[in-house]
Amino acid sequence: MPLFCNAILALVIMFMANVYVGLIAVTILPAYFYVSARQAKKLQGVRRQLRGGGKIKAMACLTLLIL
Repeated sequence: MPLFCNAILALVIMFMANVYVGLIAVTILPAYFYVSARQAKKLQGVRRQLRGGGKIKAMACLTLLIL
């Protein structure tokens, strides 16, 4: 939600500065949201996997130190 509000505020500022720049931004914005949504869906759960992998490596290092 904060990113959405930030995008709207940026759009308002663009329209206030130059109408043509605002119109170009309005045409590009849906593509940006589509790409962001696809990327978020693709990377869903990656953080948990990376964190789990780090724990496994740490336990392997501890096991080697103990032996």
